[in-house]
Amino acid sequence: MMLDKDRHHDCNQNAKNSATFGSEIMDTNQDTLLFRFASKSLKYFLLVLFGIAIAYVLSSGLGILQIIPILLYILQQFLLPLGIILLCLITTVVIIESLR
Repeated sequence: MMLDKDRHHDCNQNAKNSATFGSEIMDTNQDTLLFRFASKSLKYFLLVLFGIAIAYVLSSGLGILQIIPILLYILQQFLLPLGIILLCLITTVVIIESLR
C-alpha cells in the first residue's frame, strides 16, 4: 500500500513539473506587438486590394469605365508604397521572431 502512495506522489510531482515547464513555453511563444501589428496590417491591406479588385470587375462588367483610372491611380500612388512598406515590416518581423 505504501508503494501506491509513493507512486501517486511521484505522478503528482511530475504533473506539476510539466505544468511549470508548459507555462514557460507559453511565455516565449506569445506573439509580440510587432507581429500582431504586421499581421493586422497585412490583413487590412489584402482586404483593400480585394475590394479594389471587386470594384474593378464590377465597373468593367457594368460598363462604368470612368472609375478604372481612379482605381489605377489609387493603386499606383497609395497602395504600391504601402505594399513595399508592409513587405519591409513583415521582413523585419520575420528576422526579429527568428532571433527570439
